Amino acid sequence: MEDLVATLGGLFAIIGILLSYYGGFHAAEGIASIIIGLMMFYVVGRVFLDNAKGVLGEADEELEYKITQYIYSNPEIKGIKTMHAMREGEDFHIEMKLFIPSSLTVKQATKIKNRIEEKIREIKGVTDVIIEFDIIGAS
Repeated sequence: MEDLVATLGGLFAIIGILLSYYGGFHAAEGIASIIIGLMMFYVVGRVFLDNAKGVLGEADEELEYKITQYIYSNPEIKGIKTMHAMREGEDFHIEMKLFIPSSLTVKQATKIKNRIEEKIREIKGVTDVIIEFDIIGAS
């Protein structure tokens, strides 16, 4: 977004200068400056808000929903106890506790965990994935 504003700002400045010099419309430079300033103000506001979310560790509900949809596509998973997709700066930290049946072996559970973790790590920005299992159906 910053690159787009910088490029558009340069174009507006050139257009303003050309209109002022060749067209005699001297206010064009000032109008271009105002437009560039407003675009920069918008970018600074967006960057500030995005950084504030990261610093505060805000949950990303859209990412949580996407991951939840994938989790429930695995027939071995019987439920989700907890799911957190926390933003840490520009990165995401994913934590979850999933229910699996007691009939699964440790080897099967490990394969499921590795498969889910690998798929989640493919998501852009995900740097850390923690998966825990809670067994249901155990006596």
